[in-house]
Amino acid sequence: MKICISRNPYSLLLKHVSPDNIAYRPVTSALKIGGSVNTLDTFWLDCSESEADALLAIARTDIPECTREIEQAIAHALR
Repeated sequence: MKICISRNPYSLLLKHVSPDNIAYRPVTSALKIGGSVNTLDTFWLDCSESEADALLAIARTDIPECTREIEQAIAHALR
């Protein structure tokens, strides 16, 4: 699945994900969405459902201010 999140949650995930976490690969290999339509920094994270669950766990424990955006991004990706 592809999860789309803004710069702040992405930056915080980068700071909090450890190399031994299964969410490390999707966070460190995320792609920045560019172009004239996108005026904000937005990132695509390509991950499995288990990796998405790990991202959400990191958000809930380490960056609760971003939990809602990450939950919504995962829910949107599952549609």
